[in-house]
Amino acid sequence: MLKSQPRMNKILLVNPGCVDKETYGALEPFPVAYLAAYLRKHGYEVRIADEMAGDDFKREFDSFRPGIVGVTSTTQLVRRAYKILDYSRKRGALAVMGGPHASALPDEAAVHADIVVIGDGENAILDIAKGDVLSGVIKKPNTEDIDQLPLPARDLLRMDYYLNAKRFFPNHVFRFAPDGSRTASVLTSRGCPYRCIFCYNSRRDRPVRSRSVGNVLEELSILKSKYGVTALNFADDELFFNKKRAAELFVRMKEEKFDFIWTGFARANYIDLDLLALAKDCGCRKISIGFESGSQRILDVLNKRTTVEQNRRAVALCKKAGIQLGGFFMVGSPTETLEDIEMTRQFIKDAAMDYVGIFLCTALPGTELYEKYADKSHAGPGLWEKMNFYGYELSVNDVLSKKTIEREYERLLTEIYGKRQIDLLDVISRHIRHPVYLAKKLVNSPRKLVRLIKNVLSRS
Repeated sequence: MLKSQPRMNKILLVNPGCVDKETYGALEPFPVAYLAAYLRKHGYEVRIADEMAGDDFKREFDSFRPGIVGVTSTTQLVRRAYKILDYSRKRGALAVMGGPHASALPDEAAVHADIVVIGDGENAILDIAKGDVLSGVIKKPNTEDIDQLPLPARDLLRMDYYLNAKRFFPNHVFRFAPDGSRTASVLTSRGCPYRCIFCYNSRRDRPVRSRSVGNVLEELSILKSKYGVTALNFADDELFFNKKRAAELFVRMKEEKFDFIWTGFARANYIDLDLLALAKDCGCRKISIGFESGSQRILDVLNKRTTVEQNRRAVALCKKAGIQLGGFFMVGSPTETLEDIEMTRQFIKDAAMDYVGIFLCTALPGTELYEKYADKSHAGPGLWEKMNFYGYELSVNDVLSKKTIEREYERLLTEIYGKRQIDLLDVISRHIRHPVYLAKKLVNSPRKLVRLIKNVLSRS
């Protein structure tokens, strides 16, 4: 339904919620927080309905009565996003959708939205707010100088929720922080310089763009003085890729005496001992690295552009620097064999990391993995919310059966649980805290829950 005279001056931005908040809800919703700040800078009245933090979208809609509703969504949350869009259109608002899923599958999104935005949303949302665009799929140039964007509008978020992420999600991204920490996340760059086939952010139309060190320090100062943050998560895909910039940031954080403890993501081929020493000196307590596989052949298939030897060296460097290390791996990658999985198992055993995350290779729309390898015959909104990296929903491996892949995945998890590299109680508590999520697991993956129960009994 096309709206001829939407109330363009009032805009409601929505971060869709889900039952499994521990997986998706521990970090501030940067897409809507940045868009809100940008729109407000240009004189528009903006609110955020953040369902992850407990906001009630319908209540916000009815009290605010916006002319435009903008929804961002990843693939896993898109069913809820579509419901929000459908509701908004029925109530006479112009429904706009952006985010990774809309960019990947704009035609599907257009069934529920008047306007679908591909890529960065700032320039597009401004044209929509001005009334220059009322329908269709639009793509505007990426924001190149992201220093020019206002800082995310945290005052429109329920910051009490995100500041207490350690309490709500004790074993998620802030597991390194002591109890009572006040937590927040910061995004210092957009995009990624690499082209891993399983990652949406590695698309060629998502080039890396970095904020200046001074701009980042401005945000850190606000987090410390206004919000009392003590533990920080750098949410960039890769914090260390520009070594000169990273070193400058770490030195300045030390000079400014922020006294944060923090974590971030790195690639194995970027870190060195000098950079790690600077990071630790300004509060780094944990680094996470996506190793993905212990097989060089699989790393090459994934276009990871790292080597097993570089990965081993990264483990040794983090241990020498005294920084906790979290390693992430996948099972079920294209062409992966039982021998490849055994190499991953051996790598994990030898590395003895502080934390290990194991996931099933998941073909998210918008990735080369999805385009090149996924069996799309069952793709669609009913499938998307199941793609949580714990279920093998779209096969990308024509060597091993789905049953074999899931068996090997569960076997690997069981071995890691037994070595306490992952706390089994974390998984149990997640299911207890989310009964609806538990019910869905019972329907969709009963065998996995049976295996979970067996693990509990074997350790009791």
